[in-house]
Amino acid sequence: MECKNCARPMRSDHSYCSNCGAKVIRNPLTIKNLWYDITERYFNVDNTFLKTFWHLFSKPDVVIEGYINGVRKKYLNPISYYGIALTLTGLLFFFIREFFMEQTSLEWMTSGSNSSSVGEETFDNTIKYQSIISVLSIPLYALFSKIIFFRNKKHNYTGHIIINLYLLSQYTVASFSVYLILLTLGFNYMKITYIGLLFYMLYTAYGLKKIFKMSIGRMIWKTFLFLLLLIVLFIASTIFILLFTYMTEGVEGLKNMGTT
Repeated sequence: MECKNCARPMRSDHSYCSNCGAKVIRNPLTIKNLWYDITERYFNVDNTFLKTFWHLFSKPDVVIEGYINGVRKKYLNPISYYGIALTLTGLLFFFIREFFMEQTSLEWMTSGSNSSSVGEETFDNTIKYQSIISVLSIPLYALFSKIIFFRNKKHNYTGHIIINLYLLSQYTVASFSVYLILLTLGFNYMKITYIGLLFYMLYTAYGLKKIFKMSIGRMIWKTFLFLLLLIVLFIASTIFILLFTYMTEGVEGLKNMGTT
């Protein structure tokens, strides 16, 4: 028989391919088999996802530097982990759109009767451009950390991309359930986002300290510089989305006036 994954010949009594390591699937695809495959892949005690999630809290330097130095099987690779993070972000936006849209209001930031509609428009624009923002944020974060740690020759720019991929993905995965709980309790989405930025800063500081083996004083200084750039980027992107929303509303208003 041939392996269905790599097409190499293999013995029919083997359960795994000796060439690529893929498991031999003999049973037809059913809901039960699909559920078993998902739980086995992501929630097994020895699973790489759970190991990656836990160790990115307890020893992020081991996970990240291990991958950079060639350890590729023990932990989930950063691209796959980032894919999970983006999937959870999509789910979060779906739940907000379906159940929590009234909690995207910007009444605490703006005045006027249209603050609720502005919040909804802003959230819609955030969803539209979320993939672009996510793709662009990682290279920018990597550039920031590379500039700040320019004297450290241990990691090149690609290494900094891996570092920031893992750190941002970990925060996204860990905060998913927290966002849902706080939204269920009635908290405003934008307020949660700004508070979440603070926790992302703290986790990033912790991760960078472990990776670059910094003293407390040096960690505070370097993290301050990194997060200052991060805050500037976050504020700039927020202002851009708000301006884009107001401009869109203005254009729609002119169109409506033209049709009346």
